[in-house]
Amino acid sequence: LDMLHSGIGSGHAAGSILAAPMQAMHPAQRLGDFQIVRELARGGMGIVYEAVQLSLGRPVALKVLPFAATVDSRQLQRFRIEAQAQARLNGPNIVTLHSMFEIPGSLVLVMEYVEGHTLEQRLHNEGRLSMATTVWVFEQALLGVERAHRMGIVHRDLKPSNIMLGHYGEVYVLDWGVARVIGDTDLAGVAIDSLEGETQQGAVLGTPGYMSPEASAGELDQVDERSDVYGLGTLLYELLTGRLPFDAGN
Repeated sequence: LDMLHSGIGSGHAAGSILAAPMQAMHPAQRLGDFQIVRELARGGMGIVYEAVQLSLGRPVALKVLPFAATVDSRQLQRFRIEAQAQARLNGPNIVTLHSMFEIPGSLVLVMEYVEGHTLEQRLHNEGRLSMATTVWVFEQALLGVERAHRMGIVHRDLKPSNIMLGHYGEVYVLDWGVARVIGDTDLAGVAIDSLEGETQQGAVLGTPGYMSPEASAGELDQVDERSDVYGLGTLLYELLTGRLPFDAGN
């Protein structure tokens, strides 16, 4: 909450961003009951902001789907799958999804706000981790991924930037934007349809360096829990050595 000075009490009138979700939001701008504090991260599946839910006075994280993505049915499907998958996974080691709502031209996920830093930031600042720290972090990440697998959900993009370390020692698995849901007729049907479309487009989901061979080859129908195990093994190697096991230009 020590960051709230950049939003509340900054002297700026709270403005509306509803008409322009594609543009970066600024402190004191509002989305309904939520007031933006600062931008936390951005990627192909959205921009994440720290915000305050005014009615409850609590910090939250808002993930906003870029406006351009809302006209891409595959990205829109993926965003909805992320929300539905994460909603199932409420529990330790996974950031809680509070709700999802629509604004003109975009969708917004309202998530638990965690104070801390990602494993990627930790590795960049400090290099490889100690054995004791690695064991603790990896064990907690395993528990989060195990919970997902028990619920029939495969993450498919496990990497240091998707593991959050809280200030009090918590470890969270983040970003379920390319998750695959297995074993549920309704939700898996949406996911499979989306995957088939991506296969036809020749798309590869994941991050080079952490992807299993089947994912790298675009064999999306073969991507299951074992692909996450591969990603976790790659992550463990990097935590202990400070580098990836395979490092090439393609």
